[in-house]
Amino acid sequence: MAEEMQYSIRESFRARHVNLRISVQRGLEIVVPRGFDRARIPRILEGRREWIRKSLAEISRQARSGGGAARDALPERIEMPALGESWRVEYEPSPSARAVLRQAGPDTLRLSGAVASKDVCRALLLRWLRARAGQEFGAMLAGLARETGLSFGRLSIRCQSSRWGSCSMRCDISLNLKMLFLTPPQVRQILIHELCHTRHHNHSRAFWGLVSSLDSGDSAIRAEIRASWRTIPAWI
Repeated sequence: MAEEMQYSIRESFRARHVNLRISVQRGLEIVVPRGFDRARIPRILEGRREWIRKSLAEISRQARSGGGAARDALPERIEMPALGESWRVEYEPSPSARAVLRQAGPDTLRLSGAVASKDVCRALLLRWLRARAGQEFGAMLAGLARETGLSFGRLSIRCQSSRWGSCSMRCDISLNLKMLFLTPPQVRQILIHELCHTRHHNHSRAFWGLVSSLDSGDSAIRAEIRASWRTIPAWI
């Protein structure tokens, strides 16, 4: 089987063990430590025969999925302008029945295990994004609340398709994790917008007057925010 299989080999100074990775973009990729004896690879592949067969079949199905391909494609890098962060995403398949996401370095996320399932990987990445947004936006919102003299109740993070945020009558604020893909000025404008709703639960003239008094560039930034939905990664 190893002789018939198409695969690429990549040496990595970070790798401590041989890792097999399968993706639509690269097919089967074998990551080996520096100086690894490549004559051992056919035997390794033979030992993983059944897992490789199933994973390649799933990848082939994804490649034939037509219109949903852009959404099905998982990211190899996650750029978050709101935080000034860029994360590399690594996929490390193994015969495990479950997948696990962990931080493998200061700017690296690694999904290992049953990573052939795009739905499982997407769910893990969204959970990580939700936690990251809650941590960072929570701190930003608290800072702006102190700065503006406005206060809010609880903060929740959601993944929505048409709203950046909302504020309840109890002054609980909900924010969209997709704000991670906006710029810092855009995020600040949304946070101020929702904080102003803690005083005016409407879009009255008084509400917009308060927004303008706290953010002089609101009109220009608001136009940018309306167009920003097109920049959100398709896989989210």
